[in-house]
Amino acid sequence: MDIDDWYGPYDDRDPEPPDDDQPPLNLDEVTNDYEQALNEDMSGIPEHCAQALAAVPELLARLRAAETELSEWRKREHRYEYAITDGQPPTEHGVRLPYEEALVACERPELGTPWARTISTSPWGLLEAPPF
Repeated sequence: MDIDDWYGPYDDRDPEPPDDDQPPLNLDEVTNDYEQALNEDMSGIPEHCAQALAAVPELLARLRAAETELSEWRKREHRYEYAITDGQPPTEHGVRLPYEEALVACERPELGTPWARTISTSPWGLLEAPPF
């Protein structure tokens, strides 16, 4: 079986990102373009275009916040935990297994339902007493 055969009309996996020569969007350039657009005569543009332009500052702010959050997430340490249960999600204090053992349950359902989760941790920071 070719790996390309896995991608059918009902496949819910994310496809690979398109290979295009477009550089990533530069939010500073978009901000400058937006500010220049505001200096143009907008008296003749349809209302829906004006509403879309009015949303640009909030969208840019949300994109910048998302980029910051994603950057912070990427800096974190990520590890994975695995468990096998009788079908219910594992409890917080349930037994964790090595990957290889949990993987066996994928091929042998009589062993139970295999589960996996990602644990992301941030660097240690100082704990300070509240100011009140």
